[in-house]
Parts: sequence; structure tokens; C-alpha cells
Amino acid sequence: MALYMYQFSYTPESWAAQLKKPENRIENVGRAFCEAAVALAVTAGGAIGSGKTTVLMSGSQGVEAL
Repeated sequence: MALYMYQFSYTPESWAAQLKKPENRIENVGRAFCEAAVALAVTAGGAIGSGKTTVLMSGSQGVEAL
């Protein structure tokens, strides 16, 4: 099974909204990490300024690369 890391940055407007209502922040972030489809939907919604996906190595692949 492949492992992936999704990195993103929030827009200034999204940070302001999260700081204004912190109770929504934890719920929304938790949901964003449930599925890759949700992360894509969040990006399309304008809350994310930029994002990228990186394929990760397994432990054995990392050892082999060393």
C-alpha cells in the first residue's frame, strides 16, 4: 500500500475564520484528513492557498535508499 503526505497552506482569510471560531477548526481539520477526496474538496473551496502531495517511502525502502 502506497503512503502519501499532503501538505497545504491556508489562505489569510481561512486563518482569520479559524481564529475567530476555534471550535470549528478542529472539526474541519479532522475531516480534511479522513480522505484524499475531502482534501481536494477543501482546496477547491478556496480555504487552501496551495498544496502538494508527496509519495512516501516505507521503512524498508528508506533503509535500502541509505
